[in-house]
Amino acid sequence: MSLFDKDYTKLSHPEQEALEKIHNKEEGSFLIRDFEKLSHRLEVYRNFPFVLNYDSLFPKNHLNTVELATSNIKNIAIVQKFSALLSTEITERDILNFIRDNRAYFIIGSILLNYTIYGHHDRYIFPEIELPPNFQADFLLIGKNSNGYHFLLIELENPTGNITLADGNFGNAIRKGLNQIDDWRDWLENNFNGLRKAIEKLNIFNKQLPKEFYEFDSTRFEYAVIAGRRSDYNDKSNRLKRKLRRNGVFLLHYDNLIEESEKLIKSGNY
Repeated sequence: MSLFDKDYTKLSHPEQEALEKIHNKEEGSFLIRDFEKLSHRLEVYRNFPFVLNYDSLFPKNHLNTVELATSNIKNIAIVQKFSALLSTEITERDILNFIRDNRAYFIIGSILLNYTIYGHHDRYIFPEIELPPNFQADFLLIGKNSNGYHFLLIELENPTGNITLADGNFGNAIRKGLNQIDDWRDWLENNFNGLRKAIEKLNIFNKQLPKEFYEFDSTRFEYAVIAGRRSDYNDKSNRLKRKLRRNGVFLLHYDNLIEESEKLIKSGNY
């Protein structure tokens, strides 16, 4: 099942023709210059953004920048609904359901914009991915930069309820998320093949994946816990957040997520 409304494995006839043109199968008998090729490619993507998904490693999980840039009004409305939802009594499951039902995966993908140094070249999102036999991540983001692909495992916690203590130390919600990350790290050291197999199941066209998907490198992995609202954090808890960041862990609150989503919509690019 695709994460999005369109099944990106099934292209219309005009989309198929556009894909062939991008692959230089119908460019004519002369060799066009590189800048003309790039201009042509961008024009095709503007008219047929779904071709980007089809051409990607994981068509059903690709975060499409062209589709993002052309869906401003819809996405603004989704973020407004998400903000209103966070003001009610909800759990992390309600948040997962909202993102799934509204195809609002850009909200999670927005973390790539300013919190990471990857995802600008290529990016994918995998919700509720299994880390068998005992674990599951709420989301896995995979992003590419000039040094290849990197992985960000994300744990959602509740937006309210025992987020931090009065003295600024972490409450049960954050500690639970951080404990989950410790479990993931231990699991990956010995079971990376389990994650590789879970990802390979989604490689529907059996494309050759880069070595990063087959060789475990802990320096390519980061982790995020999202819990609470801005009002839950004081100077001490923010200092503790910065210490976590040095160890490859982001601790965010849901207001961060709203703000990053708004910046992403405005920029039109991850």
